Amino acid sequence: MKSGRMWWIAVFLPFALALAAYAWEGLQTPLFDPQRAAQDSFLAAVERLPGEDADIDSASAAVYWARYPDVASDRYYGRQGPLGQRGALQHYRDHGRSEGRQWGP
Repeated sequence: MKSGRMWWIAVFLPFALALAAYAWEGLQTPLFDPQRAAQDSFLAAVERLPGEDADIDSASAAVYWARYPDVASDRYYGRQGPLGQRGALQHYRDHGRSEGRQWGP
């Protein structure tokens, strides 16, 4: 009786764990995460736009992040954020200008 139960656990427990992990990753996609969908949509729109965003001065972004370490460490606008160098400029446009922050060297 116990060997039958052990076989059942040995076969189906890994399967159930794999299925749970797969479902968890599926919930992290833009389909189920509105914030992730908005970020992906924004990034796609930025990539399509030519103009001043195409040639962001990396020195200006570095100066902005050095001047405002709270922005540099931000998960969205910071150095490690999904926007890359564009995060500094986007933060300035979204919040920095109205807060009185300075862009550029």
